[in-house]
Amino acid sequence: MISIIDILIYAIMISYINYVPNHGQIHPDTCTSGIEKVFWSLFVSTRGATNRVKIISLLRNRPSNPNQISKNIKIDYKNASHHLKTLEDNNLVERFQGGGITTFFVSPLFEGNQQIFDEIVSMV
Repeated sequence: MISIIDILIYAIMISYINYVPNHGQIHPDTCTSGIEKVFWSLFVSTRGATNRVKIISLLRNRPSNPNQISKNIKIDYKNASHHLKTLEDNNLVERFQGGGITTFFVSPLFEGNQQIFDEIVSMV
């Protein structure tokens, strides 16, 4: 069942998308692949997009655990864990557990599509 909150969030997202300048690059209306749509949704058009961009940018350079991520990008641990789960659910990060520590890495799917990520993020 769709709530009034869902409708309002959708309307805000559509309004925002319509005002993002298009410089001949990827735009949600011209996305041709599923990964472009996923990247647009996760890294631009949602409330936590800024934090997810920071997290994935950090993981590109250095695999980290949730505690390191929360300290490096200055968000609380629970928030970092939530964003990591979202990225993991979309197959953009992978976890490795060893010695009681969970370390996150960017996934092969993300590595193969980094250029799309860079194009989308550069437009914001």
